[in-house]
Amino acid sequence: MISLFEEAIEVWGSAQVCYEAPPRGPSKAWVLVTELAEDPEEFESLLIEGGRHQNQLVAAYCLQTLFEMRSESLANLGDSVLSRSEKVTFIMGSFSTKTELGAFARKLKKHALRARSDNG
Repeated sequence: MISLFEEAIEVWGSAQVCYEAPPRGPSKAWVLVTELAEDPEEFESLLIEGGRHQNQLVAAYCLQTLFEMRSESLANLGDSVLSRSEKVTFIMGSFSTKTELGAFARKLKKHALRARSDNG
């Protein structure tokens, strides 16, 4: 039986875009983001590792899922993720942007650092 995380890797690996917010229509990719984000104890370490996945869409969705679960691990992203130059098309509502994966990771890291300082 395929695990939820393995299913996510499969779905995200065949995706064409990465959703940064719930899409208007049905999206298995987003459903998996929300399901994994609901269980940080089980999935956070897998998602951290997935942020370094060779497929940039898998990596982007892993990072997005960590963001949705409010993971503090985003504040500690390393250079291997922050410096990735592969382009990913991100969708938020009716807007799409093509961004380097590293730039997306740096944005999430900035949010995590801000949240840490606001709470600490």
